[in-house]
Amino acid sequence: MSGKCIIINENVYITLGKQVLKVAGGFILPSKKEKVIVREKITRYEKDIFQSDKLNEIAKENNLLKSFNILEEVLDSVETHIPQNCRDTYYKRLKNLKLRIIATEQFDKNSRVIVPASYSPEENTMYLSTKTLCYFKDKFKEKYKGEDINTIFNSYLKRVIIHELFHLASSNIKDEDNSLYSGFVNFDNEKYLVSLNEATTELLSEQVLRDRIFHQYAGYSLQMIILSELSSIVGSEVIKESYFKNDQCNLIKDKLLKIIDNKEKVNELINTFGYDNYLNDIYDGLDTITQTQSLLLDFLEKKVNLLNTYYKFEEADNLIKFFDYNMSYLKKHNLYGKDFDTNEYKLMNIKKLNEIYYNSKLKQNNSLRIRNKKRKTK
Repeated sequence: MSGKCIIINENVYITLGKQVLKVAGGFILPSKKEKVIVREKITRYEKDIFQSDKLNEIAKENNLLKSFNILEEVLDSVETHIPQNCRDTYYKRLKNLKLRIIATEQFDKNSRVIVPASYSPEENTMYLSTKTLCYFKDKFKEKYKGEDINTIFNSYLKRVIIHELFHLASSNIKDEDNSLYSGFVNFDNEKYLVSLNEATTELLSEQVLRDRIFHQYAGYSLQMIILSELSSIVGSEVIKESYFKNDQCNLIKDKLLKIIDNKEKVNELINTFGYDNYLNDIYDGLDTITQTQSLLLDFLEKKVNLLNTYYKFEEADNLIKFFDYNMSYLKKHNLYGKDFDTNEYKLMNIKKLNEIYYNSKLKQNNSLRIRNKKRKTK
């Protein structure tokens, strides 16, 4: 397929089969071989279309927000999932956001996995690949025969756009060092924490739009499992705030230090999310994922003990069950590296210790009740 592009300076419609994408002008479009329908004028919305007053105000400056229908449908939802004290970057970048539609395939520059879209913080531009989107649409046709493929594809496209919007909302130049950040990634050291960054972005996207095609076609699925375990230890709001504040995991580290007061161990855990081989789901990353999980189990043990100290037995039990479910899933699908059996042994010991601790506390409580009852009867 030719990668040749033409420039259109007016508003346009782009058609992928029967799926019409409505976009605004100044964009790079695929060649005629992509069967693109170009219409030079689109009826513009005169009324406010967003729930957020701020987004309606920005839409007056950037017509893309109103003329690209997928953006129109998701911008409000994305805004609500960004902490209020972190929304300025979102608003600022939406004002001059650009969209480029390209005919060639796109690849993640770190993992080399094919991707349907990307966001460039340097250019403040979102790229959509018609070739990759058409590839996924064909996949949906095979998997969901007899169903409304356009509806399924539209849902998938929304998910893709939401993911890139979170990259946009978390991209900022920090005054302290004048470096460009996107989430946890410092562009002076691009590969470090890329996995944590992408997994967090995808988990945020899942919170906005939960759909049935997520599990089959979401990226960074293994990293998301491990991130969900980290989230269960420190709390999802801590991870979210750290991500949008571009603080290089400092909030997460502070929370971990309250569980295990050992900076070396905390840094070791965070650093595993920065390893290059973590970027590949299937081939090179499994040993690192198992290593990360091993460290997380150490924090789980301490967290469970803390919860039991405060008589939060149910919360401790649910936390153990969550790890147990994840590890069973990884084992069932052969998604684990060396020393996974050591992790299983660790979890088994945590279960046993939790049961012993729970039973001892239960006995203490029963003894106290009996003593108090006797005192009352005297």
